[in-house]
Amino acid sequence: MRAFIKGYASGIDFLLDPKTKAEAITILRKRLPQMSEQLADQSYSYMAEPKGFTPKAKIDMAGVQKVLELRSAYGEPKKALTDPTKYHDSKYYDAAHRD
Repeated sequence: MRAFIKGYASGIDFLLDPKTKAEAITILRKRLPQMSEQLADQSYSYMAEPKGFTPKAKIDMAGVQKVLELRSAYGEPKKALTDPTKYHDSKYYDAAHRD
C-alpha cells in the first residue's frame, strides 16, 4: 500500500511540475490520440489548477466532506453521513511519505 501511494503521489507531482507539462501532454495524447493538442493543453491546465490534482496526492478533507453531503442528500438508501474522518485513515499515506 505504501509503495502504491508513494508511486501515485510521485506521478501527481510529475503532472503538477511546470517543467514536465509538455511531456505530460505528450503522454496524454499518446493514450488519447483523438484528443487535439489544444484540448490536451486545456485538460492539463484544468487538472493542474487548484481545483485539480492535489500536490503529493494529499486527501482534500473539504472535498470528502462535500462528497458526504452529496451522498446524504441524493444517495439511496437515505443516510446522514457527516464525519469525514470516519472514512479516512492517514496511516498508510503518512507511512508512504516517511520512507
